[in-house]
Amino acid sequence: MHGSGIPESQPPAWLLGRWRLVHAAAALGFTPGTRMEFRAGGELRYVIPIDGREQVINLVYRVEGDILRTENPLAPHATATPLRQGPGDTLVLDFADSPAVLVREVRDAW
Repeated sequence: MHGSGIPESQPPAWLLGRWRLVHAAAALGFTPGTRMEFRAGGELRYVIPIDGREQVINLVYRVEGDILRTENPLAPHATATPLRQGPGDTLVLDFADSPAVLVREVRDAW
């Protein structure tokens, strides 16, 4: 179990790796260029470009069926978001009928 309370789980194999935001409604508040890296063992690296720099937020996650649950161990913030594997190797996060679409990132490093 992680210190945050999210137990370690085996994520779906297709989810592991790096993903880059390609589309999200403005109302969702995603910054263009946002990236997520899902690692085995429940680690999620969330990278947000801000003013020419990158803010990295290390989260913990687990997948329960089609729900992605995340927690920030440094702040009392947890989310539960429906997710699915989309066409063309995309990751779709469904926020109140407004999806955020991410594409697999193939670069070796960020």
